[in-house]
Amino acid sequence: MEQTKDGTTRERRRERTRALILQSAEQLLAEGGLQKLTLAELAHRADYSKPAIYEYFGGTEDILIELTNTGFIRLGERVKEIPASLPPDERLVAVVNAILKFANENFELYQLMFTHIIFSPGRLDQHWQDVRDKTQVAYLIASEVIQDGINQGIFKVRPGFDHDAMVYQSWVVVHGMASLKSALVREVGLEKEHNQDQVIHVLLCNLKGILPDG
Repeated sequence: MEQTKDGTTRERRRERTRALILQSAEQLLAEGGLQKLTLAELAHRADYSKPAIYEYFGGTEDILIELTNTGFIRLGERVKEIPASLPPDERLVAVVNAILKFANENFELYQLMFTHIIFSPGRLDQHWQDVRDKTQVAYLIASEVIQDGINQGIFKVRPGFDHDAMVYQSWVVVHGMASLKSALVREVGLEKEHNQDQVIHVLLCNLKGILPDG
């Protein structure tokens, strides 16, 4: 019994240490992007030696995968807070705005989530399968909302524009807007919020099969 208790304590301590290392890694990512997230910088920030970090992660790649998974899980938690009782079009707008807000507040993490390649064959291990359902929540909810809109006659299926096409178009539009919340947008002086609302309006009109001024 004592051995089991000690084993549990060690495992909890190990998980706390992993969490602290990941927290430091996320801070570095937010401060300077991938260029700043090196093992040397991480060891200094987390107050661990590089060999010590290797006791918890196989290297930078494993840390990036953990951060990516964490980002998708957090995004899913935000989207899950949106009331399912809203009409599909209003709920979809809320989903879009939740994603855009998350991207704005976590820009470097968001960019990592959608640009870092984590689906290589060597990475489809048991750990990834265990967390996959949690990382897909935001996408699945968006897909569900669009299907609800179709079922209720709010979103109009047309030749070449079915449910899957609607979901794809919505993600492309939202990701494009989220990615533009960067220095480039600030430098050219776009009125981001106004343009953002206009783009969302056009997206909804397209899903409904009506003209933007209709």
